[in-house]
Amino acid sequence: MKFDETKIRKYLLDDLSLAETEAFELQMLEDSDAETSLALCEHELIEDFIDEKLSSSERELFQKNFLVSNRRKEELEFLQSLKIHSAKSFDNKKKVKEKPSFGETLSAFFRRRPFQIAFASFAVLILVVGIWRFSGNFTKSELAKETSALNETNLSDISAYQSAQILTLIPGVFRGNDAAQSISKGNSNQPLLLRLALQGNYSAKPTAELYREENLLVTLKDVPIHQNTAGSEVRLLLPSARLDKGNYRLELLFGNEKTVYNFAVE
Repeated sequence: MKFDETKIRKYLLDDLSLAETEAFELQMLEDSDAETSLALCEHELIEDFIDEKLSSSERELFQKNFLVSNRRKEELEFLQSLKIHSAKSFDNKKKVKEKPSFGETLSAFFRRRPFQIAFASFAVLILVVGIWRFSGNFTKSELAKETSALNETNLSDISAYQSAQILTLIPGVFRGNDAAQSISKGNSNQPLLLRLALQGNYSAKPTAELYREENLLVTLKDVPIHQNTAGSEVRLLLPSARLDKGNYRLELLFGNEKTVYNFAVE
């Protein structure tokens, strides 16, 4: 199904009526390409804002209704920086009349007095980035390890987790991460129980992938499917103490089919 780009833009700017919004979201749920179409239109909308191609009313809606998530703000800042850098590079190329050879450039660089300071600064930067990446990977591996251990439990009977934080999530793309359900960040040792409603009949066990923003944190294979009074669901336990504040996305992969769930930790 091909979506009308004008309607997608109005949806992203929250410029549709309530009835039109509900009808559009139902249409997206039925289309496997909806998430891709929505993401492309988001990107084009941000570029049009930077290039000042939006009308005055659209710019107002963009700032009021669209630019409300950290992910969109970060993408706007990145594209603005990229365009500024590209413009400066283009101007510098126009000013250069004769390009020196690589040997001349290298020789001149090593003859400069600030070279040693620059080299030392670069070495420190590399060290800091290395420590940061090592720390991040360590935290990620600990989260993945604890999540894997928790989900070795048989969750057919979830009565033991009634005192824990429980999120019941429905799949779909609803205004990016802005409509995601949320939990409060706490120091409780009780895990977070996710109940992921399934739309349709699935026999094969899915693979579950947990993302924070766009970073893959955890992968669980062959996750069991459970039955409830309303149909079927997937149940997952997450170590709540290991979850940093931010927006999370959980994807269930059934072969080539993907189901997406969103939640936030505040």
